Amino acid sequence: MAKRFISTELFNERWFQDLSIEHKLFWVYLLLSCNHAGIWNVNFRLAEFQLGIKLDIEKIKDIFQDKITILPKEKWCINKFLSFQYSSNNKSKAFLSAKEILKKENIFQRVSKGLGKGYQTLKDIDKDIDKDIDKDIDKDIDKEPNKESDVKNYKTLNNSEFIKSWDNWITYRKEIKHSLTPATIASQLKKFSKWGVIKAIQAIENSINNGYQGVFEPKDIDVEDRDNLPEIK
Repeated sequence: MAKRFISTELFNERWFQDLSIEHKLFWVYLLLSCNHAGIWNVNFRLAEFQLGIKLDIEKIKDIFQDKITILPKEKWCINKFLSFQYSSNNKSKAFLSAKEILKKENIFQRVSKGLGKGYQTLKDIDKDIDKDIDKDIDKDIDKEPNKESDVKNYKTLNNSEFIKSWDNWITYRKEIKHSLTPATIASQLKKFSKWGVIKAIQAIENSINNGYQGVFEPKDIDVEDRDNLPEIK
């Protein structure tokens, strides 16, 4: 299946906004139905069948006269297709093939004027997308709460058992799509510090077990419950 670039700003461009629904649809159809050189083998009967609309050929020629070049043998060429899809230093097979096709149609010099520094292949744009995704991931990592450094701000909570529970709480909140914000972290740690380690751990476990988003101070702990609590080191 062939792939090609299309501008995400197309529907924001004034000339496109002024088109009728039928002509908007036809222009997108043209972009997707032409070959890799931007040449469309004119077939309005097929276009009407695939789009499910009636098309006025002469009106379309008039509307898109500055965007297409009518070639011999029932062919149209989209004028800026080559410059949008390829870069001037492109060495891909697709570009070299498109270049030969356009030369045979005696139109290469005309449509290649806008060639600039663009993407050489779809693989190139995928690499750039991956780089952007990696940057976003790095930003998100920077924003994630640092479990131990936050806890270290509270001496009463700085022990292995609470840190383990705190880790479980952060993971749980992410799993339910409600990650802790810095403000929530500060607020909850202040509460836990006042409640003490034993109550804090019990509150976290209670919220996770019951599917709560928040944490609530446990009631006074019974003697039997104390025997089941972890040893605080």
